[in-house]
Amino acid sequence: MNSRYSHQSHTPKSHGMSSQAQDMQATLRRLGANVYDRLLPETHGLPQVLMDNEIIEGIVYGRYRFSNNTRGRGALVATNKRVLFIDPQATLQTHH
Repeated sequence: MNSRYSHQSHTPKSHGMSSQAQDMQATLRRLGANVYDRLLPETHGLPQVLMDNEIIEGIVYGRYRFSNNTRGRGALVATNKRVLFIDPQATLQTHH
């Protein structure tokens, strides 16, 4: 199994979930993401921003405050190629 989410994953098949999505979910679980984290928009945006052969090596979910006192949330994702900041309020754009 060649996956951009994990080195190897042996997760049972889930109904309606692609092999790629299962691999990503298994990787996020292994990295400590809880069920709530895996349901966030930041998580669902990952497949659109990861390049081929890019492996998620770490992820941190959090909230932040802008200088104008507005708030946001996002995820900082470390891969084998780059570090991404994923902000669902910015229509899942990344900043690197």
